[in-house]
Amino acid sequence: NSCVGCHMGDNQVHTFEPQIASCQTCHAGAENFDVGGYLTEFDAKYAELEAALLARGMITAEGATVPGSYDAGPAQALFFYNLVHEDGSHGIHNPNYFNALMEMALEALK
Repeated sequence: NSCVGCHMGDNQVHTFEPQIASCQTCHAGAENFDVGGYLTEFDAKYAELEAALLARGMITAEGATVPGSYDAGPAQALFFYNLVHEDGSHGIHNPNYFNALMEMALEALK
């Protein structure tokens, strides 16, 4: 239950790429990192968030932040968008927390 546990596994793979065998210790039968469809669902919601931010003019078509002064809710949604983009894990490190933040972000942009 640590970075090393998932990224190096029992075989101590030194590339630090996550190891599916490590996932399988808790998620028997997992064949890829999309356990229970989490990544598919998260990526769909992230695309929805990106579209909402683009429609509001808060990001460019390339996903870059458009400097400006935004209300608190939309600004928080933009912060979360950038966090996910920079992190690159799709929230897999803390899925419950990232799902809650995603729902907050999407709600803030309605």
